[in-house]
Amino acid sequence: MIILGIILIILQIADIITTNVGMKNGCTEGNPIMKKITKTKVPIWLIVSKISLGAFVMWTLSFNIRILIWIIGALDIFMVAVVLLNLMSIYIQKRFGNDYRYYKNSRCRSD
Repeated sequence: MIILGIILIILQIADIITTNVGMKNGCTEGNPIMKKITKTKVPIWLIVSKISLGAFVMWTLSFNIRILIWIIGALDIFMVAVVLLNLMSIYIQKRFGNDYRYYKNSRCRSD
């Protein structure tokens, strides 16, 4: 069951990388708490929080409690969705650039 913790740590690292690449390409952070943390140039608090979460997960998985295993599995699925959303945002920002906001708003208007 430790493999779930390792997968979560890998997904956390992928989240850090895709978030930083997205922000360099013009995307914004969607999480209001992380938005305050990522205002600094060096995302040290982001890295520290991700590593501490990974260490906590590995520690809880060592108890081999079934409900914790299911919770960590759900966290893995959630992090896969976050990384995929980051990758889609990077793709859209590269494809449309700043015109995407205009394109999105113009299609949603009813006038």
